Amino acid sequence: MVRITVEASSNYDVLIAEGLLGETGSLAAEVVPPCKVLVASDDIVTALYSDTVVHSLQDAGFEVEQFTFPHGEKSKNLQTLNSLLEYAAKKQLTRQSLFVALGGGITGDLTGFAAAVYQAIYRYPQPFWLQSIHLSEARLQLILTQARTWQERFFSPGWLFAI
Repeated sequence: MVRITVEASSNYDVLIAEGLLGETGSLAAEVVPPCKVLVASDDIVTALYSDTVVHSLQDAGFEVEQFTFPHGEKSKNLQTLNSLLEYAAKKQLTRQSLFVALGGGITGDLTGFAAAVYQAIYRYPQPFWLQSIHLSEARLQLILTQARTWQERFFSPGWLFAI
């Protein structure tokens, strides 16, 4: 396995190896304790790779939820972002939960931004949100309305796998 450290706003490792998806769970468990994970990918990548990643995460003790969206540039929009955020809220993800982008390009952009916005719910807005696991439609609408002001809150990935 090749490990490359990327120095950005926060450093992260890029791991390169054949068959690495089957080790997703054990590698994730080295970084964080098992928790709830949301794996997001488009319909093509889901069909090809999600079983491997989901089983690996589950075998390592993670509770896995999956969100699939239509492939293509047309999915890079606020409607898909809203659907992803609603799904995360419905599945009761918390600040300790992980968002995993299975795929690149649009998937990484969408999942990374959704993670930043979702995590911002617990870090920045009014304190009563810290007590709430479920998000109402009105709160999500407010979040999406404010999303443009949160774009700078995008975080670098914790790690990146390349297969």
